[in-house]
Amino acid sequence: MGASKEDLMNSDYQVFQREDFVNRYQNLASFLQQQNGLQIQQAGGLGNPALVSIRGASASQTTLLVNGISANNSQHGGYDLNTIPLNQIERIEISRSGSSFDLSDQAIGGTINIITREGANNQNFSLNLGSEETLAASFSSSFDQGLSIQVDHEQSANSYDYPVPSPIANSSQRNQDQPLNNAEFSRSSVQLVQSFEEISARVRLNKQSKNIPDYFRNHPNNNASLDKQDATFSLQGKHKLEHENTNSALVSEHNWQVFHQKTNEHYQDDMGVIGLGKDNDKFYQTRSEAQWQSKLLFEQWQFQTQVSGYEESFSSRYLNDDDSFLCSTPQGNCDQKAYQQGIQALAGVRWANKKQNQQITIDVYQSHTNSYNRKRSSTKDSEEKNKYFIGYNLKYSVFNDASETHFSIKNSNRQPTLYQLFGDRGLLLGNPDLLDETSLSYSVDNLYSINDRHQMNSAIFYRQLKNAIVPVYDSRGVGRYENSKKAYLAGIEWQWRYQGDHFYSHLGADLYQSESLDDNVKSFNNKQIAGIYHNSVSLITGWSQQQHNIELINRINANIYIDRSNLIAGDNYHLTDINYQYQYSQISLGFSIKDLMNTRYKDFTNRPAIGRQWIVFTNFNF
Repeated sequence: MGASKEDLMNSDYQVFQREDFVNRYQNLASFLQQQNGLQIQQAGGLGNPALVSIRGASASQTTLLVNGISANNSQHGGYDLNTIPLNQIERIEISRSGSSFDLSDQAIGGTINIITREGANNQNFSLNLGSEETLAASFSSSFDQGLSIQVDHEQSANSYDYPVPSPIANSSQRNQDQPLNNAEFSRSSVQLVQSFEEISARVRLNKQSKNIPDYFRNHPNNNASLDKQDATFSLQGKHKLEHENTNSALVSEHNWQVFHQKTNEHYQDDMGVIGLGKDNDKFYQTRSEAQWQSKLLFEQWQFQTQVSGYEESFSSRYLNDDDSFLCSTPQGNCDQKAYQQGIQALAGVRWANKKQNQQITIDVYQSHTNSYNRKRSSTKDSEEKNKYFIGYNLKYSVFNDASETHFSIKNSNRQPTLYQLFGDRGLLLGNPDLLDETSLSYSVDNLYSINDRHQMNSAIFYRQLKNAIVPVYDSRGVGRYENSKKAYLAGIEWQWRYQGDHFYSHLGADLYQSESLDDNVKSFNNKQIAGIYHNSVSLITGWSQQQHNIELINRINANIYIDRSNLIAGDNYHLTDINYQYQYSQISLGFSIKDLMNTRYKDFTNRPAIGRQWIVFTNFNF
């Protein structure tokens, strides 16, 4: 992070305003990577999904909200952080332990809420140029009557040198460095916002194309690709009422929102290079949601209620598989249509004593979902799966002159996605009998301000996870989603911050210990949770003076297993990044170099990392 003081907040709940990240980071993932307790999971070049882990939870156990609506997709429960350009973001909220009240965090790991822009005070244009023929441009402007627009485009050849395990031209030259073929990526998006006094409407269109490389042979004729298009519409309203008498004041705020999104994906592999055969597959997803939230403030009490309902669908079409319609071939693709409806009611209360040095927050919610599917060739739905869950967040907070401490308990769940329940790609099957993942977490978060320049954040937490959803493969190589039994994860996170007149420094560390217990799958029993770094250290140092700002970022990640059986240990690594920015009037210029030392290591997928990348940028306000 930079030199602004607005981000000096407790590690439990943070809010970052636009000035904390605009013109300083390439995308949302690069900004979140600087935050303590967050691990960004992105393999390869631009366009590959960027996921986030909060406090050691998996990416699917972390919730990403956009204006309060879940962005986790119905296929795998994940999301791509970089789908929303920074140009379209106004504010970022991060909750780690729950009971933030305003955010109502219900995720197993934590919740990130992205608030998009409603308008701009002026016109803005930015241009980025970088390695591997990377180009990014954005434009934003406001018009009369509350109308604003943000337009973004980014593209890259992604032709970085990659150690190919078995090059097709000469398979004996193992791990030979070659420019990666068929790795191009492009994405364009536009957001229109119409704002009135108490109502705003948003329309967002996104189109992207990602070529998929052949990482094993780097085949020159490979033309595999994944194209995606999505359209989103939302309508939001806010109404505030105030009632005063001689002794007290009553303030209420009411918010509502309706939302609809449609997503189409098209995967093609005409040469059959990536998969086991030639593919021409289409996937369709929709989600509709309505929300109502009311808040009431009366003296020392705050109350909130929230009711939401949603419906989502997922369907698949395997166009090259003649039998995908009838689904009569064992281990063959099968066209599916799946649906899920859900409703949730939440009630929350927050009380503070008269001295405002103690606070109690309670959130309780109940969710009810039902899901069903049918094969495309059938007119009969499967039996509905009805599920209920009661979750809660409890927090007790103590505030002193120089510190604040929060004690939290969170009971959460994650529902299986529609694909995990009903998906069928032949070699990986859904399981309609999957149970929800559930967790019980305990945490203590502390903020201690030594003085105006020094601050220490620390957190201790323990999480018990049941029924984690994992793919299990048999001797034929056919996989099926199953529930594992239990897992435990404990962690310590801390960060020291110094903010001087010109110099600033942030030193932090995340230390985790985990164990999975599963008598049904012996190879998973008594093993460390895979896919997360259990030891991380970061050091950010910077200097700001007049129009100049330079920042050096060092990160060390260690202790990761790639597989649940802990047979493949991932690489430990140390990366150094450098950022520079020059600001003159309404113009800013700068550059960023990631992995300055060009460190060679394998990432969390056990693939060689991309190596050094650079980008230069300019931004104009007019």
